[in-house]
Amino acid sequence: RNPEDAWIANGYKPDFQAAATAGRDGTISFYSQDRGSYLGQLLNHEWGHLLMWASKPEEASFERGANLEKEDLAKKKAYYISEYSKKDLDENWAEHTSGLLNPNPEVFLTVAHKAPIRSTIIGTALLKAQGNAPEQHVGINRAELEVRLNYLKTAILPKAQTDMAFHLTSVKGEQ
Repeated sequence: RNPEDAWIANGYKPDFQAAATAGRDGTISFYSQDRGSYLGQLLNHEWGHLLMWASKPEEASFERGANLEKEDLAKKKAYYISEYSKKDLDENWAEHTSGLLNPNPEVFLTVAHKAPIRSTIIGTALLKAQGNAPEQHVGINRAELEVRLNYLKTAILPKAQTDMAFHLTSVKGEQ
């Protein structure tokens, strides 16, 4: 078990047990014994933390974007990919990153369309990370990632911009 489970359970929920953690030193540790097909998504989630910590401008934008999407000014319920993504900003980012990287395209599309601002911001961080990766570290799924990043740019970014404009014009007296 993760030695920090008791501390996290105290502030989150009593029976919490981490399946994995990411450290700021780049180490990902796994605690769950039976990971099965869930391992890939678990890794994507933990890697999402590493991506966020390496993406300072996007991290700040993500917090503002999450707050805009949470305001619910369009009379629609704020979208979270999971209950765990409501825990805090870090888990919100990591869970949504995992959704955008999910091998099931339906999960990617749901996250992208229901959280366009956050998805566009994470997409920007993913694009930068992909561009910074040395050729020998490029994964076998690079072509699929490029398709998804292009979709975020062409189909989701305009939706995010419309949503942001709506939120900005709906708040009186604030920029």
